[in-house]
Amino acid sequence: MGKILGTDYFIHPVSDLAVGIPCNTAVVLIPSNSEGSAVTAAEENDPNAQANLKVFVRAGGVLIIDMGDNLLSGGYIAPCAKGTPDLIFPNPCRDVTLTKKALKHPFANCPIQLSNNNIDMECGCSVCHGNLEQGITLPRDSTVLMTATFDNVQRAVLAEYRVGRGHVILDTLTKEFVCQQPQGTGPSNILVNLFSYALCKLANRK
Repeated sequence: MGKILGTDYFIHPVSDLAVGIPCNTAVVLIPSNSEGSAVTAAEENDPNAQANLKVFVRAGGVLIIDMGDNLLSGGYIAPCAKGTPDLIFPNPCRDVTLTKKALKHPFANCPIQLSNNNIDMECGCSVCHGNLEQGITLPRDSTVLMTATFDNVQRAVLAEYRVGRGHVILDTLTKEFVCQQPQGTGPSNILVNLFSYALCKLANRK
């Protein structure tokens, strides 16, 4: 994606969140706890970690948290949201849908023009783990950008909301999985647009 480790981005253990977020950080990305580690979830849930994340976002930072995991209980939490997504799976298991708001949103339009034909899972199942409505409550002013079907109901799987001058972006998508479009080991369409949106000035000014 054109980013250089050690220059454009840095990888830290989740436990570092309790220590503090480095100055001049524009985006914090917390990837999925796909291994279902209770220790990692506890580190992300740590009161000091949550306080630091909230300060970071209030000051204008962009926080992305992949809430999809493999934990039967617990899981990541997010500033100004309550709870954590239940470990449940969509049916159809490969399909996600852009909302009407997403179609005019920078996330769905740059640099890749996203559509309901190029965001579904290709070679696997469980396009997401859980949703942003069951087990978790988002702030009322949240903007839902993508949904999936759970028990015949479309539920949010990608949403954002403001905290202070910054943004929190939450999702339950398996967006790093090799079966996401385009299939293979490179970045998925969703990842490319999500990172581009988080890094652009629109994320702080919208």
